[in-house]
Amino acid sequence: MEVLAFLKEHFQDRDEDAAQEQRERAKAYRRAKQAVAASPEDEPWHVVLEVSVTASAEEITASYRRLIKQHHPDRFAHVGGEVYEESVRRTAEITQAYRYVKQCRQF
Repeated sequence: MEVLAFLKEHFQDRDEDAAQEQRERAKAYRRAKQAVAASPEDEPWHVVLEVSVTASAEEITASYRRLIKQHHPDRFAHVGGEVYEESVRRTAEITQAYRYVKQCRQF
């Protein structure tokens, strides 16, 4: 019975730690999203997407996909803290710039 009690306590502690980590990640995500919503657009879309102003739709889309893969928050979830918040902010900037150029260029 002692082994069962130990295992039950061990897994309960592990579940509580995982839940706490999940709550902290959610708070960091919300803080980063609020920071993006509050900050003015500093850089033009082509700077954010790392393309020229005359880039084709294919070049813009390829750059968007490359940058999203590079900065996606899921890649930094295990790190947490400021690194995670920065990845959320950067991903939101990239997505906002891509949506803007898509709407302007109608592609």
